Amino acid sequence: MLSAGVYSIAVLGMVIFMGYAGQPSLGHSAFMAIGAYTTAILTTRYGASPLAAMLIGILLCLLCGVFVGLPLLRLRGFYFAAGTLAFGLLVQGILVSWFGFTKGDSGIGGIPPFSFAGIDFGNRLSYYYLVWAVAVLLVLLSYNMLNSQVGRALIAIHGDEVAARSMGVNTGLWKMFAFLVSVAYAGISGSLLAHYLFFVSPSQFGVLLAAELIIMSLLAGGTGIHLVFWATILWRFLPELTALSGEWRSFFVGAAILVLLLVFPDGLQFLTSRRADYAPKPSSGAWVVEAREGEGKRAVE
Repeated sequence: MLSAGVYSIAVLGMVIFMGYAGQPSLGHSAFMAIGAYTTAILTTRYGASPLAAMLIGILLCLLCGVFVGLPLLRLRGFYFAAGTLAFGLLVQGILVSWFGFTKGDSGIGGIPPFSFAGIDFGNRLSYYYLVWAVAVLLVLLSYNMLNSQVGRALIAIHGDEVAARSMGVNTGLWKMFAFLVSVAYAGISGSLLAHYLFFVSPSQFGVLLAAELIIMSLLAGGTGIHLVFWATILWRFLPELTALSGEWRSFFVGAAILVLLLVFPDGLQFLTSRRADYAPKPSSGAWVVEAREGEGKRAVE
């Protein structure tokens, strides 16, 4: 459950960027790596506090997001996804090759437990409550944000970017905003993951993780903010429930993507939509026009 809480924060960012803004990304695992490695390096080598290291990691994610987003957000669909994949591979290559700084495939260990304001969250139970408190807080903030002008703009862009632009929506600005929110969430998730595992290595943030983030966002139904937790919990525990060994995980990930795309394109939202099918349908004459003293009035019965 603790790991599900950590990953749900990154998935929440994916839902905002992919589900609402409609931009496919294969590079968010790289931003998790940036957050995790920033935390690992600053806390183990420079004695930085975990909170300060996390904030610096978020800032680096935002800077990299601007650097990557400015050219790539001009692209669409497959080309944008390929660009984010290239960025993910670039970060992966740096983590493996820059041995003097990242220790390469050996990774960085000895990461201290998270602490804040004199409170040590080294105990698993206390860290569990902290992670889920952060996740719930970010979901509430995201829900309020997406039920405002921001959400309406992103939905318009997702529906038809050209039409949204013709209606005065600054598509470039809002896509960049959604992208930066999602990479910040990925950075937070990566930092919390580092304090959870006390160890980071390049293998934790490869293409497989990028694919898993996409699967969990698809399970949430694209725009299912309310299903992010359930989707993440289901995905994190399904391999354990099926006694799936590590060497079969890549096969499992590929099969899951195909099943979701072909059979359950709405993810877990099919449960709520199926329940809605039993609701009484409105009568065909719901809309009536009444005349009152020469004025037309449209009412709903």
